[in-house]
Amino acid sequence: MKISNLVKSVLGTGLVLCGVGGRAEDIDLYTGASSTGTSNVMVIIDDTANNDADMGSCTYWDGTAPASPENSKSLGNYQCALANFIHKVATQPDGSAALNVGLVDMSGLLIALTPIDDKAYKGSMSVPAGTTNRQAYILAVKALTKVTGKARQGAAFQETWAYFTGGNDGTGNTGKGILSGTTYTGTSATTGCQHNYAIFLSGVKANASHALEWNNPSELVPLTASVTNAVAAKTITQAQGTNFLTPVPNKPEAGYGIEWARFMFGFDANSSASGLQSIVTYSIGTGDTAASGTTITSTMELYIKATSTYGGGKYYPAGTDPNALATDLGKVFDEIQDVNSVFSSPALPVSANLQGVYLNQVYVATFRPDASGLPRWWGNLKQYQFGVDTSNPQVGPSLYMGGAAWTWTPMVAGQSAQQALSSSTGFFGSDTVSFWTAKDATQLPDSIGGFWVSNPKAQGAGGGYDSPDGNLVEKGGVAQQLRIANLQNDYTKTPGNAKNPRNLYTCNGTCAAGALSTTLFATTNTTLNSSLGTTLINWVRGEDNAGDEQGPGLSITPALSTPINIRPSIHGDVLHSRPAVVNYGAAIGVVVFYGANDGVFHAINGNQPPATNTSPQPMGGCTVSTTCSIGGIPPGGELWGFIAPEFQGKLKRLRDNSPTVKLSTTVDTTATPKDYFFDGSTTVYQDSTKTYLFLSARRGGRMIYALDVTDPTRPAFLWKKGCPNLTDNVGCDAGFTELGQTWSLPKVTRIKAQANPVLIFGAGYDKSEDYDANFPLLQSPTAATMGRGIFVLDAFTGAPLWQAGPVNTCVGATVCSVNAGMTFPFAADIALVDRIGADGKTDRLYAADTGGNIWRVNLEPTGTGAFNTWTITKLASLGGTGTTHRKFLFPPDVVLTKTFDAVMAATGDREHPLLGAAATSVVNRFYMIKDTIIGPDSTGWTTVVDATSATADVAPSALFNATTVAYDGTLAGYYKSLTSPGEKSVNAPTTVGGITYVGTNQPVAPTNSCTNNLGIARGHQFNFLTGDDTPQVFNGGGLPPSPVFVLVTVKVPDPTDPTKTKNRTLPALIGAGGGSGPDSGSPLGAQTLPPPTTKKKRTYWNHDIDR
Repeated sequence: MKISNLVKSVLGTGLVLCGVGGRAEDIDLYTGASSTGTSNVMVIIDDTANNDADMGSCTYWDGTAPASPENSKSLGNYQCALANFIHKVATQPDGSAALNVGLVDMSGLLIALTPIDDKAYKGSMSVPAGTTNRQAYILAVKALTKVTGKARQGAAFQETWAYFTGGNDGTGNTGKGILSGTTYTGTSATTGCQHNYAIFLSGVKANASHALEWNNPSELVPLTASVTNAVAAKTITQAQGTNFLTPVPNKPEAGYGIEWARFMFGFDANSSASGLQSIVTYSIGTGDTAASGTTITSTMELYIKATSTYGGGKYYPAGTDPNALATDLGKVFDEIQDVNSVFSSPALPVSANLQGVYLNQVYVATFRPDASGLPRWWGNLKQYQFGVDTSNPQVGPSLYMGGAAWTWTPMVAGQSAQQALSSSTGFFGSDTVSFWTAKDATQLPDSIGGFWVSNPKAQGAGGGYDSPDGNLVEKGGVAQQLRIANLQNDYTKTPGNAKNPRNLYTCNGTCAAGALSTTLFATTNTTLNSSLGTTLINWVRGEDNAGDEQGPGLSITPALSTPINIRPSIHGDVLHSRPAVVNYGAAIGVVVFYGANDGVFHAINGNQPPATNTSPQPMGGCTVSTTCSIGGIPPGGELWGFIAPEFQGKLKRLRDNSPTVKLSTTVDTTATPKDYFFDGSTTVYQDSTKTYLFLSARRGGRMIYALDVTDPTRPAFLWKKGCPNLTDNVGCDAGFTELGQTWSLPKVTRIKAQANPVLIFGAGYDKSEDYDANFPLLQSPTAATMGRGIFVLDAFTGAPLWQAGPVNTCVGATVCSVNAGMTFPFAADIALVDRIGADGKTDRLYAADTGGNIWRVNLEPTGTGAFNTWTITKLASLGGTGTTHRKFLFPPDVVLTKTFDAVMAATGDREHPLLGAAATSVVNRFYMIKDTIIGPDSTGWTTVVDATSATADVAPSALFNATTVAYDGTLAGYYKSLTSPGEKSVNAPTTVGGITYVGTNQPVAPTNSCTNNLGIARGHQFNFLTGDDTPQVFNGGGLPPSPVFVLVTVKVPDPTDPTKTKNRTLPALIGAGGGSGPDSGSPLGAQTLPPPTTKKKRTYWNHDIDR
């Protein structure tokens, strides 16, 4: 068997820091640094007389109340909740408004968008002299009265759209509000990058006159005109136009309010700017709403909810409780403000840490943060391939990142596959098709227009269909295969049944050795069901029972006898996970293993479709069987998933999709940090009889899991080690109290001291590293209490064999090497080296810590390799002086020469990516340290020290300054400063052919754009012997993946017979710039390298790279 790791990358969004909030993380990169202005919010009050439901009594902040009996009716409660919120809402630090809020009722516009601040009101409403904007809005709210006559909800939505946009025909006809008769000229919604919202407040009252069509004039006339104009102007597609003009099926009430909300959400109010500037609708129901957890039966409540479901927002049932109404209104405004302060318009990044490729199969794991800062993020796993360009015989075949088929673009002569990447974004092009992405108009859901027919923002080039998936994270790939396999499940059936087929496993409490299939994650597991409940379990399995997503069932007419009940978000984000790809050969083929932040560790059929494919998927190159299925699961399908018991308590938040995610820029005081699961790296051990997985969690936890996947369809638990809690040592396994968050890849290798293979990894990350000196209120500075050192375990049993750290925490037979200098966390992977004898056994380690230190561990100093003879040497101390120092979050790369080990490492604090962070002031550097102690003994080395200020570019005496001139071979090596302000290393260095490739990111100030500012991403190419550098700027910015050198087998034309092909293995580099076409500026781009002119010596042997 052979394995390779998942190809992944991460591209970020804006880079600016403001306000105060939570801990620092690399996902702070997704805080908005676009030119987004103040959010616009139009509150739509349904003050129809017949819908004024009974509620509890309310009061204003000053103890006064609406006149009786309105203070105990829906309308009075709307007044209290809205006026009280406006009274207390904070302004920006400079006194400017954080929100612009307007008000529409059933008679038309009552007050235009008004900045909620304490400056003098200058609007058109008549107010007393000296009235502020805040006071004027409150006066408008208090002046609300019941509107008699026919209900006008749909017309109120039309009035809102006309006011926001001024219409879209250039004559003002579609800009005329049908309630007021006013012709509007539009707002900043049509010229700027502001986020635009409507909040619909309406009552549920038995036997009331509900939502009817307003026919004076008809709501449908301006809707038809507006949609037709949008299609003509090409701001929406013809397919979208048809969808917008098709009445919502099985509407609970009459009128066109739901259709207007749908159109407002799908229409781009400012098509001249990048991104979609739509109007998102939230709704709150009052009065006789359904009790929590029960089915909604009131047609009016279904109508109120549908406006937000189709309008892209959320629904809140407040019932008759004034406090619940006030709380729900506050939640909506909090989410609206979080869009500006947490996440801007969604970017399309792919997950961090690019690794190798097996044969010509490239796996890309993707994620997209929620645009409103909510905890449920989209994610997917997709498969691509290397294309081969043979159009220039003089140059020879060259590689590029390719899609699966030529479905959407004409074939280019001499190219074997569609160009997958976009020149402008560096990400996948909108018309790219990945291998597992299918379209079949004869089967559900494609037979009713595709799974995304009800979701305008997920349509792209393929409309409602998954193909082409292009640059949309949620389309195609594993996520589509999960949806198809569980499209119409009956969750009352026994798991494994054809009507409930998903294989999800867990452990009850502590795991016991043996098959995971004995503990299902299903309602039939009575222990699990008693703790989580049926609704949550089935939601995790895939049931769309939260009612807050836009599945295709919303648009099916007539209704299906068996409804589509799979939730669109069944696949969560794959943010940092580094999955493993195992080739089982024979009739099985390839299986992909990885963790996602939906709580599930996934096992996926990683085969391409067969070349003789008759399924809706693109043709592939799989030949292991006629279908390339594994246990009946097709390519891209999930074989099984595992949910660790430590993670079960985090699942409810995902279903609730609340509270919002707390980052360093979050204003919302109720927000909490993002939850992670198996978000770390996965490695594999395999021999002729066994295949074992080793799972890590990064910020998700302090543990290592080992699973037996010798039979990939029947996983078994081997062992786990670590601690169940992130913040304390209660319940830790003996000897593991020093284990921090498991960031460091548990590498499998063989050593002289041990017959079984071992796992070697850094002791992890400590939350003390999240401290930012520029924002001390976020977190106090503390010394690390965990993560300080290195662990070595028996890979088969998990028994600790050797541990290094500042204190003795070892137990039993474990050998402890205490080194008082190891006071910083070891979050980076450990570099393993086979220096002595090239016997396939690791004999020295190089490790870097967050204090800017590099360490060497000699494993055979006396020749025996016994654990108690191992020695530790501080190779270099490079953190510098000052409150904020240089740090290493990625491992060094090591090249062996005859006279020294060249140890290359680059500093950078990826976890503080924003412009205002203290880390931005650090002068980061690329170092090459010449370790001349190349024998087994470690004595005789003097630590290389860079004690200069970390925030100044001052030369240390021990190293040559190669920043502007080439290294001359003197001293203990050289350094090269990253001279762009704030530039930092954000990935692991890789050396190929004498060049060390390192990716960096430089935060920059916001620009005049409605999409996020990704910063400047560079791929540096250092000659490791001289320091000469040729940097490449990547399109799209963000966090470039760690570059990886691969040998890939591709098909090229046979020179003896052009009608035939033959296999050829080409050396290639991914993610380092270079190449040609779209690949040249993409962090996912591929380039063909010339064969090496001299034979290189590998640093260590491991199945993970021995291809």
